[in-house]
Amino acid sequence: MSIFKKIIIGYSRLFIETSKNIINPIKISLFLIGILGLSIGIVYPLWFLASENPELYSKAVTIAIYTILVLFFIYRSYDIYIHI
Repeated sequence: MSIFKKIIIGYSRLFIETSKNIINPIKISLFLIGILGLSIGIVYPLWFLASENPELYSKAVTIAIYTILVLFFIYRSYDIYIHI
C-alpha cells in the first residue's frame, strides 16, 4: 500500500472518529490547509531554487521540517486552549 493511501485512510478515520465534535474536524482541516499553504508558499520556491543550487537542498528540507513542527505546536496549543 502506498504511503499516500495510508495517509488518506488515516485522516479519513480521524475525521470519522472526531465527527462527534464539530471543532475537531475544523481544526484538522485548518492544520492541513496551513501545511499545504506554507509548503506551497515557502518550501516550494526554496525547493525550486535548490534545484539550481544543490547546496540549498538541506536548507529547504530543514525549513520544511521547521514549518511543519511550528504548525503542529500551534495546533496542539490551540487544542489545549479549547479543552481548558
